Amino acid sequence: MSELSDFLQFILDGQLLPSALGDAHKQQFFCKLLIIHKLNVHVNYLRRELPAGHARLEKGTAFMLNLLDIKPLPLATAGLDPVKGEIKSTPEDFVVEEIPAYEPAGEGDFLYLWVEKRDLSSPYMARSLAKALSIPSMEVGMAGYKDRRSVSRQWISVPGHLEKETDKVEIEGFKILKKSRHGNKLRTGHLHGNQFNILLRSNMDEQNQQKIKKLVERVTETGLWNFYGEQRFGKNLETLKIGLDLLAQDKEASRRPFYLRKLALSAVQSALFNEVLRLRVTNNTHKKVLAGDILCMLPQESKCHARNL
Repeated sequence: MSELSDFLQFILDGQLLPSALGDAHKQQFFCKLLIIHKLNVHVNYLRRELPAGHARLEKGTAFMLNLLDIKPLPLATAGLDPVKGEIKSTPEDFVVEEIPAYEPAGEGDFLYLWVEKRDLSSPYMARSLAKALSIPSMEVGMAGYKDRRSVSRQWISVPGHLEKETDKVEIEGFKILKKSRHGNKLRTGHLHGNQFNILLRSNMDEQNQQKIKKLVERVTETGLWNFYGEQRFGKNLETLKIGLDLLAQDKEASRRPFYLRKLALSAVQSALFNEVLRLRVTNNTHKKVLAGDILCMLPQESKCHARNL
C-alpha cells in the first residue's frame, strides 16, 4: 500500500521534474492526475505552479525513464503449467465487436456507419475513408481503435450529407454493413467495451487439455487483470516514447500526425495504468476500495468518490 501511495504522491508532488539551477521564474506544468475507474484510466489536467528553480519537463528526464522501465506483469495463472499456442494466425482468429454506449437515434446531422474491417489498422481505415469521401480525417469519428490483425466491427461517424457518397466507397478489407443517423459525432470513449472471440491454435493432446482445464478453473475463480498489452506501446516502446516527448513539449513530437499524437498520449495513460494495477495486484489491494478511487454504481453507471474509509 505504501509503495502505491508513494508512487502516486511522487507524481503529484512534481518530483519527477528536473531542476534548472539559476531559473528564478515560476513555470507551469500540467501534471497528469491518475484516476482508476472501471479498470480504465482517465486523465485530468491539474494545473500546477512550480517553485523557482524548476523548469518544464524535458526530454530524457527521470519521468520518462520510470515509465519506460516496463516491469514484468503478474499472472493470474502463476504456478500453473502454460500451454503454448499461436494467436492471430489469420485475422479471422481474432474477432472484435464493439459494444456501443448508445444506439443511433435514426435522425440527426451525422451519418453512423456500422462497418467491418479486416487486417486494417484503425488509423489507416479512417484515413482511407476520409480520402474516399474527400474530407479531413478529423471528421471521421470512432469510439475507439481496434486491433489491426483482426476482423473488427464497430460504429464510425461521418457528416450526414455524405450518405450517397458512402455507397461508392471501395476500400480493400473494409465493408459498410448498415447505416443510421444520430445528433452528435461519435467520439473516443462512446462505447461500453468490446466483445472478443479469440481462437488460439495449439496441439490439443490429452496433456494440454488437462492443463487448459486447470487454467480455466483458475481464471474463473480469480478473473483476469485488465492490463494493456505490449502492442499498446508500439515496437520498441516507440509510441510510448512519442507520448512522453509530447508531454515534454518536444517540438519534433508535436509535428507528428494527429492520430499518432492521440495514440501516443493514450500509451502514456496505459503505462501509468499498468504500473498502478501492477502495484495493486502485488499489494493485494486490486479488489479493495481505497481512498481516492472513483467507483461506478451499476447498472446506472453513476459515479462516486471514495473518501473517509
